[in-house]
Amino acid sequence: MPRVPHPRPTHPDPLHSRERGLERDSIGGVDILVHLAQLFRDDYGVNCRVDRIRGDGRASRYCPGKRVNGTGGVAFCPKDDPDRLESAFGQIANDLTGFCSNWIRNPGIKREVILTVEYVNFGTAGVKVSPMALGLGFRGQFDRDEAERVILRAFDAGINLIDCANVYGFMDDRANIGSSEQVLGRALKGRRDDVVITSKVHSPIGPGPNDEGTSRYHIMREVERSLGRLQTDRIDVYIIHGIDETNSFEEQFRAMETLVQQGKIRYVGVSNYQAWQVIQALRVQERLNAQPLILVQNPYSLMNRTQEDELFPMVRETGVGVMAYSPLGVGLLSGTYRPGEVPDDSTLWGSKRRGEIATYMRGRAAKVIAEVEKVANEVGATMPQVAMAWVMSHPEITVAISGADTVDQIADVSGALELTLPDEAIASLNAVSSGMRAVLDGAPEDVGDE
Repeated sequence: MPRVPHPRPTHPDPLHSRERGLERDSIGGVDILVHLAQLFRDDYGVNCRVDRIRGDGRASRYCPGKRVNGTGGVAFCPKDDPDRLESAFGQIANDLTGFCSNWIRNPGIKREVILTVEYVNFGTAGVKVSPMALGLGFRGQFDRDEAERVILRAFDAGINLIDCANVYGFMDDRANIGSSEQVLGRALKGRRDDVVITSKVHSPIGPGPNDEGTSRYHIMREVERSLGRLQTDRIDVYIIHGIDETNSFEEQFRAMETLVQQGKIRYVGVSNYQAWQVIQALRVQERLNAQPLILVQNPYSLMNRTQEDELFPMVRETGVGVMAYSPLGVGLLSGTYRPGEVPDDSTLWGSKRRGEIATYMRGRAAKVIAEVEKVANEVGATMPQVAMAWVMSHPEITVAISGADTVDQIADVSGALELTLPDEAIASLNAVSSGMRAVLDGAPEDVGDE
């Protein structure tokens, strides 16, 4: 049975209340609350603990996460899919025959699941998002139905932020450009108002002279195409996907402000910008009387700590949010790859990046991988959960983006939402990864033999 890392809260347990007609019970020596938590994991993919069962028929799930500090807030899960909710409770009823018959087998009781994921302000904006997002790069996915199930499982885990781009498509193949937005559009049906979505513009999407960049022409054309694929009337955060050295900030941010005024986007963000470029962009937006960007999306992981040099000090001063992409070091910290082992050819590093994997299985990079595995064993978590929790432990990081391709992967990594790493674990990970700039930046001194 998966670990339940946090101690049970000290507040009174309603299961002890005779007034509610409920009593604590056990199944085969396993505490009933722990067993319920396991069932919720199986049915919803949410790593949590069941704190209490209320006599009015509501199961409360305690999921403190790194920022709640053991107190746990309460947020009601939207009841937009009652059939699935009933199915989940039916499974629990089957497994717990004879337990809590007053509420779990009474068809007249209104059932709700209460999630306690703590939502945070999205950078300088007031909109609330989960501290983990699902990114739809889908490097290792080609099945549309499975991709949609991954998105739905993320919703079930309390993740309300989905990161996309006009250029994203299955298997990272340019022939599939736009397929990620199409799948997200399908998954959003009936849920659009409960989900925050991003998309991006800048990367090449065709051979034409205006098929890339940040010209007003390209931005205005691509937002319409993205809206069509997403089957929505707005994109919550529209992100400029990189620096365009052929165009001025004035033109691109005027275009973005036009889209804000038209209601086609709500907020503006940038990606792959250095700290000084973010400051320059903010100054241009202020001069144009345009809505300032709310976030920057850059790589950050134990393998690549470049952002600590200049970006982190800048965001501490300005409040601009940071979306960290590649928090697992493009999968190197996922537990799939180990020194001395040949990666399966179905994996990214066993196929497209086969020629590079040996570089990262030695020297400092290999030591980082080994330390993540060691910490995972010590705290009873998985390597993806540890790597993700380490990224989210930094106050400069607003959101960490999971690039999960499968339901199992998102169910696993979402466990980081409830994992608080001990101080000594963070210290050891900090020490072994200090100064690392590998994987995306590929600095030779970080991956060579010592």
